[in-house]
Amino acid sequence: MGSSLEAQIDDRRKRLIALERERAKLVDELLRDVSALARAKMRSRDNREAHAPDLEADPPPLRISRSWVCILKRLSGFRTFNASEVEIAVRALRAEEKNEDKKMRLQRPGSIRSQLTLLTRKGILKRLGGGNYRISDQVKKAIENIGE
Repeated sequence: MGSSLEAQIDDRRKRLIALERERAKLVDELLRDVSALARAKMRSRDNREAHAPDLEADPPPLRISRSWVCILKRLSGFRTFNASEVEIAVRALRAEEKNEDKKMRLQRPGSIRSQLTLLTRKGILKRLGGGNYRISDQVKKAIENIGE
């Protein structure tokens, strides 16, 4: 009886060692695959950046309202901004205008956010995440040229 139990224990130990080797082999293969996937993603991103259009070319014509050109001019000095900062800029621009006929309409927070989304889709703004945006250098140049 004792020898059969010893044989079973010995057999299970051998199976456990074999399983441990197989597990180590699978972990090694998994790490290799994850590394290869990460390298492939980096190469893909590098290729996209290499084939991206030259951003220093002539700025595209801006197809936005005069009010938003004024707002973007005001925000062009900001590194990043969000919808509440746009609302503050609109209020400041409105307060600076003396002529009642030329005063820009107040923007509601919802309309500001939707306009920021539209401007992002047009490529005028870049969404950084967390509700933060920035104006591209190319568009900053175009806005400066409009004012001249």
